[in-house]
Amino acid sequence: MSKSDVKKRAQMAKDWLAQANLVDQLGGDAGIAQSGNQVASSAIHAGIAAADAICGHYLGVRSSSGDHAAAATLLETAGPRGKALAKEFKRLIAEKTNSEYSPTYLSETKVKSLLRVATSLVGSLDVELRV
Repeated sequence: MSKSDVKKRAQMAKDWLAQANLVDQLGGDAGIAQSGNQVASSAIHAGIAAADAICGHYLGVRSSSGDHAAAATLLETAGPRGKALAKEFKRLIAEKTNSEYSPTYLSETKVKSLLRVATSLVGSLDVELRV
C-alpha cells in the first residue's frame, strides 16, 4: 500500500465510524426501527479499514484474504502495539456475521461495546500513523 492508500483507508475508517455514530444517534428519527445491527456493522467496517491502514503504514500491505482472522494475524505484526490492536480487532470481527447476516438483533450492550472498540481502534490511527 502506498502512503496515499494508507491515508485513504484511514479516512474510510473515520467515515465508517462517523456513520455508525450517526445511525446510533439518529436511526430512530430516520425510521430505522432496530438500528443496532447497522451501527455494529458500520463499527466493524470502521475497524477493518483501520486495521488495513495500520498494516499498510507499518508493513506496506493489507490483508487481501477474505478471512478476517488472517487480517488479525497480520495486524499483530504491525508496529509496537500490533498485538493489542489485533485483540480489539478480533472483538469486532467476531460479531461481523451476527451483525450482518443473522436474523437476530444484537443486544444494546453488545452494540455499545462494539462501538467503543471501534472508536478505540479508529482513535489509534492518529498515534499509529502520526497523521
